[in-house]
Amino acid sequence: MSGRQPRYRCCRANRTYLDRLAPHTVRTVLCAPIDEDVWRAVERCLRNPALIAQEIERQQVDTSEQDATLERGRLGYAKQLAKCEREHQRLLDLYSDEVIARDVYESRKALIDAKRSGAERELAHLDERRRQFGQVAQHAAALTDYCARLAANLRTFTLEEKHKALAALNIQVSWHPERALAITGSIMVNTEIASTP
Repeated sequence: MSGRQPRYRCCRANRTYLDRLAPHTVRTVLCAPIDEDVWRAVERCLRNPALIAQEIERQQVDTSEQDATLERGRLGYAKQLAKCEREHQRLLDLYSDEVIARDVYESRKALIDAKRSGAERELAHLDERRRQFGQVAQHAAALTDYCARLAANLRTFTLEEKHKALAALNIQVSWHPERALAITGSIMVNTEIASTP
């Protein structure tokens, strides 16, 4: 029907439309008020460079803590690999000195090889995670620059440009008729926004 205003629709599969905390039957909400509330919250954030810097700092601290945890894991797996190497050398010495038979040597070696392979896989996984953490500094600089460019053009953005910006900042919004909008993303956005029917 022409003249109808666009609405967001809840796509939960549950036919009773029950929320765990509060049952509700309202399944749609007008797009415009939600978009305006979300964009106002993002604008407040983008116009506050200190808030963006604080969020980036928080992300970097989180990354540093996770990196320290990964390093402890790396050291543990490196010790496991060294232990596997020692065990294999002892086993090889026993076999060379004819203390154990070939079948015993091969079965024990298979167990050591399995431990070694598991530790190597875990080390490779941890190395990949650390590599990803290494990109956080680059991400922080890019995010700061992007937010500054957005802030400079906020008033001229079309709806499509706003949606692209929200996607780029990974902004996600959850709406419930009886609660404030919940807004999350790459930057900390104030979520204390009154719910709009």
